[in-house]
Amino acid sequence: MTIVIHTDKHIQGNEDVSERVRGLVEQSLSHCIDKVQSAAVYLSAEKSKNVGIEAKRCLIEVHVKAMKPVAISCTAETLAAAIDGATSKIKSTLDRRMGRRFGMNKKRHESIIPHLSIPAPSDNEF
Repeated sequence: MTIVIHTDKHIQGNEDVSERVRGLVEQSLSHCIDKVQSAAVYLSAEKSKNVGIEAKRCLIEVHVKAMKPVAISCTAETLAAAIDGATSKIKSTLDRRMGRRFGMNKKRHESIIPHLSIPAPSDNEF
């Protein structure tokens, strides 16, 4: 899996920041690493229209085999908070979408009615 880090002119994109971001993205995608082809992370600073402060934005775009690309962004006061928010969002979004697409979510086979317990199908039935 290839992870590319892009920064705008307002973010200092040194090697330490790139390695930290790369590690966080790899960790958040570790559960589906075999299906992910590439990821791109865009770090930027934006002026808030209402308050006039500079907010940090992290956008993560992930390309998964046999799926459309998934893009998630998070804006926060600090770059660390924006990165943490975006990695958390991309993990939960991929969990949900890959569960639907590849049948990775076995909870959908469990009954939601407690008194009518229907066992989940075994792996041999797929």
